[in-house]
Amino acid sequence: MKLDGFSLDKLVDIINGDERLKKGLIYRSGPDLVKFFGEFGFREIYNEIFTGFKMSRKKYTLSKLNELNGTKKMEKVILKLVDDRNFIGLEFDYEPVNNSKTIERINKIIKHDGYEIKLD
Repeated sequence: MKLDGFSLDKLVDIINGDERLKKGLIYRSGPDLVKFFGEFGFREIYNEIFTGFKMSRKKYTLSKLNELNGTKKMEKVILKLVDDRNFIGLEFDYEPVNNSKTIERINKIIKHDGYEIKLD
């Protein structure tokens, strides 16, 4: 799966959860991001990345997406973001949160690259 740079930049906000207050997305802290990308083969330690080099969450996430872009792992990143198990037990403004908003938001981004999430 290959996405253009603009799409990758927009995915950063979804992965990091920086739009969570508006969209009901899951916020991921620095340690959460290291764990998230660890599932795709990166072996890093939080303190070395975020405190030693003063790398922001946004810059870290974008660098990982750039490394994964054009590989089969990129598709797995997208599918991990919309896995409904991520949303079990979450609430936003006292309403249960599910993956439908995340799917909708990601589809608005990746459609410009010729992709669409369709779940069975």
